[in-house]
Amino acid sequence: MKALKRIVLVAAVLFAVNVFAEGWQDWEWNDYSIDFSLPDSLSVTEASETRLVATDKKNFTMTVAPWNDASLTEKQVAYKGYNNYTAITAKQILEEDSMGDFNGFKGYYIYGYGKSSGKSLYFVIVGLINPNSAANFYLTFAWWDKASQNAAFEQMAADIALTFKVKE
Repeated sequence: MKALKRIVLVAAVLFAVNVFAEGWQDWEWNDYSIDFSLPDSLSVTEASETRLVATDKKNFTMTVAPWNDASLTEKQVAYKGYNNYTAITAKQILEEDSMGDFNGFKGYYIYGYGKSSGKSLYFVIVGLINPNSAANFYLTFAWWDKASQNAAFEQMAADIALTFKVKE
C-alpha cells in the first residue's frame, strides 16, 4: 500500500490532471472564510453551520467539522477528530505526519484502519489550522475496504484535502 505521505506529495503534482479527468464543484464556507472543492462523484448530503457531509452513497464519505479554538496545533486538531470519530471501532493508526503549510493552512493527517457496522474500512483524518484565525477544522474521509478501490480512495482524500484554502 502506498504511504499517504507520498500520496499527498504526488497529489500536489497530479491535482491538475485529476481536476480535468473528473469534474469538480467549488464550495465556499463564508462563515469560516474557506474555499474547497469536491469531485462530482460526491454529493453533499448535509451542509450546516456545524458540519458538511459529502458521499458517493456507496463506498466513500467525507465530513468537515469546524470549531473555534486558536490554542490547538494541527496535530491536536487531527487527534480531536480521531477521538471524536466514534462510529469506527477497533481503530488502528497506520501512519501519521505533518502535511506542512498549504493554501493558508497548516495540516496534519492520521491514516488508519478500523470497523464500522461490522465491516472493515480505512480512514484519513486531517487536522487543519489557520494560524491567523481561531477557526480550525478536521476532515474525515472513510471508505469500505475494497482492495481494487483503496488506492483511488486514498488519492481522492488527498486531492480533496489539498483543495482547502483560506479565503483572502
